[in-house]
Amino acid sequence: MLEAVLSARRVLYVSWTGRNVRDNSELPPSVLVSQFRDYLAAGWRGDVLGPRTTEHPLQPFSRRYFEGGELFTHAREWRAAHDVQAGGPAAFVPVAFERSAALTLDTLVAFLRHPVREFFRRRLGVVFSDRDAAAEDEEVFAIGGLMEYQLVRELVADAGDAEPVGALARRVESLQRAGRLPIGALGVRRQDQLIRDVEPMLLRWREVMAQYPDAAPKVPLRLEHEAVLLDDWLDGLRTDGTHTVWSELLPHRVLHGKGGSRAPVPRPDQLMRAWVRALAAGACGAPVGGVIVGRDAWVSVQPVEQAEARSLLGYPEDREGVILLSLGYPVRPLAPVKHPDRRPLAEVVHREHW
Repeated sequence: MLEAVLSARRVLYVSWTGRNVRDNSELPPSVLVSQFRDYLAAGWRGDVLGPRTTEHPLQPFSRRYFEGGELFTHAREWRAAHDVQAGGPAAFVPVAFERSAALTLDTLVAFLRHPVREFFRRRLGVVFSDRDAAAEDEEVFAIGGLMEYQLVRELVADAGDAEPVGALARRVESLQRAGRLPIGALGVRRQDQLIRDVEPMLLRWREVMAQYPDAAPKVPLRLEHEAVLLDDWLDGLRTDGTHTVWSELLPHRVLHGKGGSRAPVPRPDQLMRAWVRALAAGACGAPVGGVIVGRDAWVSVQPVEQAEARSLLGYPEDREGVILLSLGYPVRPLAPVKHPDRRPLAEVVHREHW
C-alpha cells in the first residue's frame, strides 16, 4: 500500500468488494485499506472519506448507471433494457408462462421452498449447481450439516430390517471403514452420536409400520383451478383396515428449539411437503392423513376435509374440475366474439382469480 501511495502522480484509485454478491450485505475492506482510510479521517478535518468514496451498484446493468450523475458505464448493451418509449413495447419482454404441463406435488413443494431458484430453472433454464464436492481422497476431520444429513439418509434408507439396531451398527461401521467418518476417538464419538440419533427413528418407524401393516393402493390427485391443472398420485399409503395414511421417514430434524430454553416449534420448511400433500388430497376429495418420523420427533398430520381445502384454495364449492383447457397467454390481442351463440371470452376464462 505504501509503495502504491508513493507511486501515485495525479490520482490514487483504491477499490474493494464492499457488498456480498449473494445477499448484498456490507463487507468491510481489507486491513490495509481500512488503516489507510482511518489515517485519512484522522489527519484532516471534516468529511474526508464521504466525497472520495463511490459505492457502485451490485449489478452492472443497474439503472443507476444510466440516470446521470457520477456513475457511468461503457457497456452500452445494458441501456436497451431501460430505454422504454412511452406507450411503446418494452425492450425486454418477460418470458411467457407455459401452462401446458400439469403440476405435480413435487413441483409445488419445490416452488414454495425456493421460488427464485425454481423460476430460474423452469422458466429460464438456469440451474444453480451446488458447491464443488470435496475430493474422495480428502480426509474427514469434521462432519458438517450437509454431510451429516447425507449420512443419516443412507442409514435410514433400508428401514425395514428385521433387526434395525444391529443393522444400524453394521452400517455405521461400514461408513467408518470407508473413511467417511473422522478417525480415532473423534470418529468413535461420531459413530455413537449417529446411532443415538438414528436408532429412535428406526424403532418409531417400525411402530408405524406395525400400526398400519397393509399397503394401500395409491390415490389419484386431479384438480383444476384457474386454468392450472394438478395431476399426480398420492402413493406410499398404509392402512390398518379402517384408516389410511401416508408415511414418510425424514433424515432431518422437524423441530426448532428442542433442548434449549424455548419450547420446540415445528419447522415449516421441513413440513411443507406434508402440508401440500394434505391440502391437495383434501381438495381432490380424498382426505388422507399422514405420519412423519424425523430425527427429533414424529408428527401426525390430520386429514384436511374437502370443504376446508377448497376454502383455502379459493375453489368454488359448487364446481368440480373435469377437464383442463390450457389457454396460456395470447401473442396478440384476441378479436371479439362475433358468433351469436358463443358467450364472451371474459365470461368463461378466469385470470388470476376465480
